[in-house]
Amino acid sequence: MNTLIRAALIEARVIGVIETEQTEKNVDKMKNDRVIAAAVESKRYVPVTVKYLRNLIKEIPSFFVNYNATSNRKFNPIRNSGAEKAIQLIKKSMVE
Repeated sequence: MNTLIRAALIEARVIGVIETEQTEKNVDKMKNDRVIAAAVESKRYVPVTVKYLRNLIKEIPSFFVNYNATSNRKFNPIRNSGAEKAIQLIKKSMVE
């Protein structure tokens, strides 16, 4: 199985975003959104459709809630949004 190395730069299509708030130990809430994207060229996931990935976005927040709970952090999914909102957030973060 071929996997990407850390910090590899690939061309990807943005599928959506999970907008969230996260609370660390003894720290106020902070916005910590998760952008979901899929590699443009993927030999392994060629049959995966955008519709499938959008459905998967609905399931991903549960993973983050449970994962953060193991480190005594609170992860609060606010909403799932599509590619347009994700791109807006990406552009906004590049300006800040």
